[in-house]
Amino acid sequence: MTARPYWHWVLVAGLLAWTATTAIQWLLPAPLGHDEAQYALAARDVLDGIEPRWFYLSPGMNALAVPGIILGGSEEAVRLVPFLTGLIFVLAIAGLAWRALGGAAAAWSVAILAGARPLLQRTTELLSDVPSAACMMLAMWVLATELSREQGSRWRLLTVAPLLAAAFYIRYGSCLPVAIICVVPLGLWWRSVFRRPLPVIATALLFGIMLVPHALLAKRTIGSIFGILLLSKEVPGGTFGEGLHTYLTTNPFRFYGALVPLVMVPGLIAPFVVRQRSVIFLWLVGVGDIVGMGLATPAQPRYIFLGTTLLVVLGADLIRRFGEARGSQVRKALAAIALTFLAGSWLVVARQALHYPANTRDKMVNVFKAMEVTKRDAGGKPCQVINKHTTQVEWYGGCVGAWDPPVDAIGRGDAVYAVRDDTGGDQPDLAAMPGKHRVIFESKSLIIVKLEPPL
Repeated sequence: MTARPYWHWVLVAGLLAWTATTAIQWLLPAPLGHDEAQYALAARDVLDGIEPRWFYLSPGMNALAVPGIILGGSEEAVRLVPFLTGLIFVLAIAGLAWRALGGAAAAWSVAILAGARPLLQRTTELLSDVPSAACMMLAMWVLATELSREQGSRWRLLTVAPLLAAAFYIRYGSCLPVAIICVVPLGLWWRSVFRRPLPVIATALLFGIMLVPHALLAKRTIGSIFGILLLSKEVPGGTFGEGLHTYLTTNPFRFYGALVPLVMVPGLIAPFVVRQRSVIFLWLVGVGDIVGMGLATPAQPRYIFLGTTLLVVLGADLIRRFGEARGSQVRKALAAIALTFLAGSWLVVARQALHYPANTRDKMVNVFKAMEVTKRDAGGKPCQVINKHTTQVEWYGGCVGAWDPPVDAIGRGDAVYAVRDDTGGDQPDLAAMPGKHRVIFESKSLIIVKLEPPL
């Protein structure tokens, strides 16, 4: 019986580490963040037949959030689908890396990413970044498989269209990396395209047809087929190139994970060392994603998960090639050192996952206190709360979150509250609030004012 290659066990260990940490995060959940609560509220509106409140929220995320609302709306329920898509994401990484660079590259890539806290934390949160990146990874897997064939692509290339369409509908911000994924393979494998063009043409047509519903929606609601995309770009704020500057100058270990930066650097030089089309494909998409998103949006690690992951795959493969070119004793020593650091990173992120929920709830103690006080004071009547944490206040407390003072509601005598807490950032200016002010709760770190009709 032939012994399994060493990297088989590295892959199994990496997958187990990833699954264990994400399972901890799912079963011991932290409170929903702002964006998570917004997606949950939007999904609840869908089920209640209410018109969308946020035009820039993608319908794909509504679809991913709806099952959690149907299952009861608990933190575990709304994060069930993200937990599962996170598993699909890591399997997509392994599959793409295996197809493009071999099983060893897949194994080491998964093992490294299983110790990347900024990535793992987001894989179980109700956010669009990981599910969208998973769809793009799967599409790249199919593209690399089919277009690299000497005799041309098969009709299974058609699966690329729904995968890229899903990536777009889950996260509108994926339009740029999706465009890169569509264009780059045509230049790298143009001979394969010309040998058998019909599957490529059919895939392009199918993808275009799948984008028609979005174009019609944008035309109807905004007045332009690109209107939603252009306005969505303004939601995160930031200036041109601000994100890229941060990606290049921030503390990389805090921003990307403990071992990820050490592997991304070799990944940046991979196509200059390994002259393979598959390497160039991953590199162009990865670097294009980081540069493009960095120019267009403010910096968030989750905005460039696709790019950073691809550079990790390329870097892991290049380091593996370097190690395997050494003598047997050196290879064993390098592998032992690598596995020691990897195991350490897995333990660290698992420990952080255990402590993160309690730490987060401690930081939000005044936010939950404000929800409790306003809900009790409203006595079951419709209410609004002007506060920094608008979506979380509405999801957990029941009062509609607002930022601008609802003057008409105050004049009618509705239950309207303004809250300042100790979480920093933009807080409501209580002195500028309209109406008569009545303080219903005050402490050193929290003040709640009820806004009543003026005398």
